[in-house]
Amino acid sequence: MKVRDNDLWQQQRAELDVDDLSRHFLEFMERWAEYAEEYPGAEYLPAEGFNNTLEAVEKEFGRVGAHFMGQMLVVLVTHWIYGEELMETLSPMERRLVKDMLVLKLSELETEAAEEVKQE
Repeated sequence: MKVRDNDLWQQQRAELDVDDLSRHFLEFMERWAEYAEEYPGAEYLPAEGFNNTLEAVEKEFGRVGAHFMGQMLVVLVTHWIYGEELMETLSPMERRLVKDMLVLKLSELETEAAEEVKQE
């Protein structure tokens, strides 16, 4: 998977590499990005590459739900070299999924930060 900032990506990978479910998420997402990168014209239409390679990656790793997929898209939009282009080429429904997952993640981070402040 090609990333914009390798140091930030390695930090994110380390945060995701904590248990079997997280590792499955990471492996699935990285493979999906690799398949999408190999799809003809992916650098111009990354969403098309993702849509056309989902079936192949699910054959390899099993089906994933929309919530899991939405979280993957958030990570990809943030770190993948084609992340900005991906976000621009997503359908309105897919963009909403990404935005909703971002809101959920920010809420989780706020809750974690509040808990840490309470413990201090």
